[in-house]
Amino acid sequence: MMIGRKLTAVLVVGLLLAFSSTALASGPPDVVLAEAPTDLGDGNWEYVYDVLGNPSGGTHIVNFGLSGFNASQIVNQCPGGWSGTLHQKWDWAAGHSPASWERDCYGSYANCNPYGSGCTDPWILHGQSWAIDNPWHDPGDYNAVFPYGSKKSSYSFPWFIYGGVVAGDGQSLLFTAKNQNRGPAGLILTFRIVHPNPAATINWSNHSFYGSDVGSGTVTGPATAGDCDLDSDVDWLDYQALEVGFGMTTGATWGDGDFDGDGDVDWADYQALEASFGKGTSGVGALGGNPVAEPAAALLFGVGLTQILVRRRRK
Repeated sequence: MMIGRKLTAVLVVGLLLAFSSTALASGPPDVVLAEAPTDLGDGNWEYVYDVLGNPSGGTHIVNFGLSGFNASQIVNQCPGGWSGTLHQKWDWAAGHSPASWERDCYGSYANCNPYGSGCTDPWILHGQSWAIDNPWHDPGDYNAVFPYGSKKSSYSFPWFIYGGVVAGDGQSLLFTAKNQNRGPAGLILTFRIVHPNPAATINWSNHSFYGSDVGSGTVTGPATAGDCDLDSDVDWLDYQALEVGFGMTTGATWGDGDFDGDGDVDWADYQALEASFGKGTSGVGALGGNPVAEPAAALLFGVGLTQILVRRRRK
């Protein structure tokens, strides 16, 4: 009888532990737009993103990034010695009295009580050229994990997330968390991108030392130069659109093939499409799902350019 009770108790404890570990399992984040892409009216578009920790057990972030677009064209990169980085971003530390040397790492900061919650104090501009208000969230909206029972920023996870860095190939934007061994659920990070290209679909990915938290997906972001129809690939349909628009000297739009925003469709636009031809958000080619071999693509564009030039001479 006693053995039966002990066995039952062991089974119950085991089930509770299994349920608890399942319920608290961490997982990949989600990435969403904080608002719809905004045409700023000056030839640029504004994209604002929220990174959300997994609701079941949070997300451990080592490196988080966006790819599948020309990150080197981000307009709101920091100037001077900060060039190539993006500091218009916010996390838990930004809203809870960051140290003086950390404040410039954000678009703005707030002096909320680290031991409080739901703080709605105003964001403070620090005076740098990239200073900007955060109208999308209050300081108290951001989450962190406090493993030692303290809510001082040096003991929160992540402590802060470094400024986004444009990768060497110019095709991705990467964020790195300072403290990486814990991960919160809910809102972790907001960041703002200003870019000349209109909206299409790009990629996001999260790298973590925890395999369960590694993840990737797609989100709306700046289109690739050459994607005339904004369907997130550069294919023959885009080439045909540029072919029709080629030679326009005024009033040209992205859909006509004006990828550099100078109002015409010329050789520079043609080269931009040629460089991106066959690329899509999925990373595969855009003609029947297969990449276009480089010699074949060169032949196609050589023939196409000849046709365009002949057509222009006849006009």
